Amino acid sequence: MAAVTQSTPDFLKGVSRKSDQDKELGHVSDAVNVYPDMTFGMSKRPGVSFVADLGTEAAYNNAFWFKFERSASEIYFGAIVSNTVTIWNLNTGATVTVNNPTNAYLSGTRNEFSVAQRKDQMIICNKTKVTGSTGSTVGSLTGSVTAAGELPTSPTVNDTYHVTNTFIAEDDYYVIYQGGAWQEIVKPGIVLGLDPATMPLELNYNTVTGTFFLGSPSYVNRLAGDDNTNPLPSFVGSAINEVFFYNNRLGFLSGDNIILSRVREVFNFFRESALTLSEADVIDLLITSQKPVDLFAVIPQQQGLVLFSRSEQFLMYADEGVLTPSKSTIRTISNFEMDVGIDPVQIGRQVVFTGSAPTYTRVFSMNVQGDQSNSLYNDIGKIVSEWIPSGLDRLVGSSQNSFIALSGPSLDYVYLFRTYEEGENVVFKSWFKWQLPGPVQAFDTSQDQVQVVCKVGGRSVLLRGFISPTAATATLTTEDGLVVVNPCVDMLSSASAFDQVKTSGINNNYVAVPFSPILDAQGNPDLTNAVVMQTDSSSGSSSGAFFRPSEIVQHTISGTTYWAFNIKKVDLSSLSLSSLFVGYTYSMSIELPKIYFRNGNVVDKTASLIINRIKYSCGNTGAISFAIRERSEPAFTTIGEVVQSNYYKLDSVPVDDERIFDLPVHRRNESFDIQISSSSPYPVSLLSMSWEGQYSPRYYKRA
Repeated sequence: MAAVTQSTPDFLKGVSRKSDQDKELGHVSDAVNVYPDMTFGMSKRPGVSFVADLGTEAAYNNAFWFKFERSASEIYFGAIVSNTVTIWNLNTGATVTVNNPTNAYLSGTRNEFSVAQRKDQMIICNKTKVTGSTGSTVGSLTGSVTAAGELPTSPTVNDTYHVTNTFIAEDDYYVIYQGGAWQEIVKPGIVLGLDPATMPLELNYNTVTGTFFLGSPSYVNRLAGDDNTNPLPSFVGSAINEVFFYNNRLGFLSGDNIILSRVREVFNFFRESALTLSEADVIDLLITSQKPVDLFAVIPQQQGLVLFSRSEQFLMYADEGVLTPSKSTIRTISNFEMDVGIDPVQIGRQVVFTGSAPTYTRVFSMNVQGDQSNSLYNDIGKIVSEWIPSGLDRLVGSSQNSFIALSGPSLDYVYLFRTYEEGENVVFKSWFKWQLPGPVQAFDTSQDQVQVVCKVGGRSVLLRGFISPTAATATLTTEDGLVVVNPCVDMLSSASAFDQVKTSGINNNYVAVPFSPILDAQGNPDLTNAVVMQTDSSSGSSSGAFFRPSEIVQHTISGTTYWAFNIKKVDLSSLSLSSLFVGYTYSMSIELPKIYFRNGNVVDKTASLIINRIKYSCGNTGAISFAIRERSEPAFTTIGEVVQSNYYKLDSVPVDDERIFDLPVHRRNESFDIQISSSSPYPVSLLSMSWEGQYSPRYYKRA
């Protein structure tokens, strides 16, 4: 047998459901709590810090969550539940005043609302509310003439005439004499306008007071024409499925109609005049198709508006580029079966949407082409077929970091797909998943942030994380200052209080936490991943010390009762309260595929291959645990957690920017699987892998 060595340059391609022998180099069998990055390799995901306790789990059960983003540094998170809007400041966790927060229009659940934001204004739409009309136009007709030239030459003020023109009803109009001139008006005695109680609400931010105001906007009434020349919008009598802004217009999707308000008059859905059609007038188009059409989502693009129904997708565009009432066209661009419970998102040039299957979720991407060209499609979820479960109802995307994320209210997992492109070259596409502290009620992104609402310990909590290391509180810096990382800790927060009590000569260090603890299956505080970290918040550096509590109990400090992590048998009394942080570590896990000898892109599946050792190259890495599962065994056996000696000073962060871990194996390649994991608060960055072994072709002839 020949001694051979080969390498895998990276593991950035993420999860693949193909058989191990068909996986490309860089694919893995499973990846939990990781984040692929061209610079740092397959890294441990960032932790999400505790921002605020929002209330009981029951109080926000089935709430609709939304983000109100004024800038990268000023973001608010809101919830609609029990007919009421509640909003929190993401930076401080404080509740923000909402004036007039309760409205009967807001009766609904998490999947029954749509919002659209423009600067300091947000429109909130209830998809279950049937819109209605209200009021009646005033006055009465004085007479009727067939042409404007037949109008009286000496009329009385407020004389109202119907000008019929030809026998066609579409050229009729109405005028009233207003002291010196005839003015066009609406026909007396018909419906005046829209019922505000059934129409979307407006949420405004007041920059002076720093508060919000919720109310019904002033929808403009019909001012000209009649039911033929200036009819009620097509959404009247139906529900509005989606609300959006586009080119200074407010848009609605309702059934098989798309309706856009007048330009710069977002609450006006009527024509300005029955005599002429203005390019700024309302657009109200019916989509014709051989299939049933019920529009539920829209993506504004440079080419126009991409419209989505359950089984057909359309592009609304104008050859001149600007949508107008007379020059807008709608054409079919695809016929995918979509999941109407998940709105599509746009990431860069790609529109990503989901398809339904009985037991799992399918994910597709679309690149809409202009000039009547066919759109380009890709089944991006095919490589992880049946891996993404059903029960998801939210899809969000980060254009800055080129990833999408799928979540659902009953799952504590978020399923992510990230790409990295250099020009026209796609360097990698990677599926992976994150496990968060509890069932994810909301997951969103803003530039380098992720925002999460979870159910934890019977409470609803607001969390925030940063994709890249920041100078935020509790940042860990190595002694030489070369490595700056955020702790891999969820619910990370400053300790609320500290108390030391000696019992029988044993120190009990009660470190108070500002949140309710995570509960185990029996409803008791779960100690498994609880941690107290020692940092120096004033300098931004850390000793890297962390402690696992012996118990989580309620403890009274200075008259206030807290949940507290109790650290026993050490003395923390010399530490300042500001240097103590609490939270929960989480486990990163990468399950690697079987190793095969490769000749270029050809995998030798029939050869005899014994793997002697495997070397893993890592960067910015602390402790790593390796586990091996024999082919006949159902579970992995941990080999041990490794922190290499002589790589860091005592009382400093045990993280180094370059490490190589040497794992002895001495097994046939098909007889074992390897799992890499880490549950410490320190980062992990898996860069590459090389192996050494004994290879024999077994006298087979390779063609």
